[in-house]
This record gives sequence, C-alpha cells and structure tokens, in this order.
Amino acid sequence: MTGNLQPDDRLGDFTADRRVLTLTGMAALIGVISAFVALALLRLIGFFTHLFYYHAIDSRLVSPADNRLGVWALLVPIVGGLIVGLMARYGSERIRGHGIPEALEAILIGQSRMSARVAVLKPLSSAISIGTGGPFGAEGPIIATGGAFGSVFAQAFHLSPVERKTLLVAGAAAGMAAIFASPDAAVPTYARDDLLATVRALAPQLRAASDEVEANFFVNMAQLMRGYHETQGPITAITMIEALTVAQTRSGTALIPFALDYGVWTANADKLSQHLKANYRPDGFNGKFELWVTGTLSPTAKQELQGRGFTVVENAGGRFEIVD
Repeated sequence: MTGNLQPDDRLGDFTADRRVLTLTGMAALIGVISAFVALALLRLIGFFTHLFYYHAIDSRLVSPADNRLGVWALLVPIVGGLIVGLMARYGSERIRGHGIPEALEAILIGQSRMSARVAVLKPLSSAISIGTGGPFGAEGPIIATGGAFGSVFAQAFHLSPVERKTLLVAGAAAGMAAIFASPDAAVPTYARDDLLATVRALAPQLRAASDEVEANFFVNMAQLMRGYHETQGPITAITMIEALTVAQTRSGTALIPFALDYGVWTANADKLSQHLKANYRPDGFNGKFELWVTGTLSPTAKQELQGRGFTVVENAGGRFEIVD
C-alpha cells in the first residue's frame, strides 16, 4: 500500500520545503532586529533616567536613587505617568499592560496581528515609565515590542496566521534573550513554555468565547499564571480539567487561576472542586491546590474551599499588573 503514496502523504505534518527555509530565514532576521530593539530599549531607559532625574543627556543605565532633586523627585513618576497616559489615550491603547498578556492575546484572538504603532510606542512609553521611576522591568515591553516587529514583518509579506505566529514568537523570544543576555537558554525556553504552551492550553476556550468579555476572562487567567510564574515559582505544565485551567508548578503545587470580581458558593462550584480533587493526579503533584482569584470570595465559598484543602489567594491581581 505504501508504494502508491505520494511524498507529501508519507511525510505528513513533517513535510519541509522551501517555505520552511524562507520562514527560518525570516525568523533569524527578526531575531537580529529584536536584539537591537532590546538594546535600544535599554538605552532609552538610561536616557530618560538621566533626563528626568539628573537633567543630563546620557544613555547609560543608572539608578535614580542618587538624584539630588530632594522632594521634587516625587513629581517625576507623576510626570512620567501623565506622558504615558497621553500616549495610551492618543497613540494606541495597546501599549497598556505588561506586554506578555498582549502578545498572548494577539496570538489567541488576534490571528497574531500586532500594529506598527505598538512596535514604536511600546518601547518608548515603557522607557519613559521605567526611566521616571516606574517599578517595572524591561522583559514585558520587549516581548510585546519584539513580537510586534515580527508580526508587522509577517503582515508586510502577507504571511498566513500560523506563519505570523512563528515570527511573532521569534521576535518576542529574541527580545527576551537579549534583555537577559541569555541567547542559548532564553529563546527556546521562553518561546516554548511561556507563549506557545499557554496558547495551546487556552486556545479552545478562546475560540469558543462568545464575546470580548468572555475572551478577556481567559486572557486575565493567562496573566495570573504569568504573574505566579514570575513571582512565586516556575509553571511547568498547563492543563484543562472540566471548565478549570490548572497549572502545575515546579514545586508540585496545582495553581487554579480564576478571573472574577466576587465569587459565591454554588452547586457548580461544589461539583467542580470535588471533581478536581478526585481526578487531578499528574506526575509530581504534591497534593496542594492554590486558587488565585482576581477579586474576592464570599465567606461561605472561602470556608468550603479551605475545608477541602484549597489555599485561597484573593485579590491576586494586586500582586502584579492585570490588564482588562
């Protein structure tokens, strides 16, 4: 039977042709561009720090703590916030947020389309925000910026959504690698574990979302997982159990992120919690469940969950930035 098969039939999904080589070359080019963009972002941060805190022109990174402005230094973050606010209001609202959730959202519900305006305004607004004393890092902005460059490049060549996703992730991963000066480790690890793994886990729910509000629910859960990953410990796997997203951490704890303003105890909550306790048994699981919610739970809901062994963390979004 195999003698009648054509080459494409035998190779299936592993078919490699000139298109793959072309896409590989494009991804390499985007990686180089994103590396220089990351360098430019760091230089911009240094420039605005010198400009606002030391009234000097210099692009080297420096701490604002040694400034001699006295009490006037309290006004610098306010001025920076006003400038960034105006950029978000009249430039592009897509520059708001950490950067990683925006890249996820572009892949999940935007067919990997990001605008050229984001590619320009995101690093500029982030440099102003960080340079004027904002308590943020450069990794989120460079992921959004690198991803935007990859997406815009793909759109210019009229690539397919899947190919746009490849270049978006290539730009985001290259930017992350450049920021952390870790080209060997950061590129494959970030591209695989942070963006694409979350996309694969949540994509069915995003596709089934009936409106933007429902889609944002899943995007906010992705942001909760990213915040946990950055502040509490690495997430190693993401799975779906019924209607719940469950992220297993390196320590073995199961994280359940949930976006809500106020949660009450219902028959469905009772059923889901029992099902999760009875059926979640992956390798490496230590038996501990942590429920992270963006809002608060009713006293009854909190008491019921804690009685079943769930650790409840309310207002989890306050630990890091959540963008609606």
